[in-house]
Amino acid sequence: HTPAAMSASSLPSGGNMAASESFGKVLGLLGGKTDEEKFAGLLLVTKTVRSDDPEAMTRVLSAVGLTFVLRLLATPGSPGDASDATCLYQTMALNILSGFCSVEQLTPSLHAQKGFYESAPHLLSILSSPSLSHAHHDTLTILHSLTLTPPGLPG
Repeated sequence: HTPAAMSASSLPSGGNMAASESFGKVLGLLGGKTDEEKFAGLLLVTKTVRSDDPEAMTRVLSAVGLTFVLRLLATPGSPGDASDATCLYQTMALNILSGFCSVEQLTPSLHAQKGFYESAPHLLSILSSPSLSHAHHDTLTILHSLTLTPPGLPG
């Protein structure tokens, strides 16, 4: 394995000290005080966290907070301008949210946050955006999660 492959395939809680240290640094960035730190953490999270690791994904959500990811998703910009940084922010937010929605243990946490439901109109507009057509699968994953009724809530 290359070092990058080892950290990407190793569970943060596993025996690989380098992966564990990397994960700790990423969590530190995600929990940072500035948007720049959080953004840098999100860029690194794909290198240190497996999306099929519920414990790690829960820690990522707890560190970064759903509010920041939803702000990235709602970044205003020029609709249809694929070169716009807005497209990057929205694509990253969609990818992260889709990862969260794919972890069954996170569903109650996501559904408990008002902002999660308020993102629906924005998600629907993304489906009609040609510049974000590459992100339609992630968008549909998130919309599907929105339709699920969490346990304990009326259906």
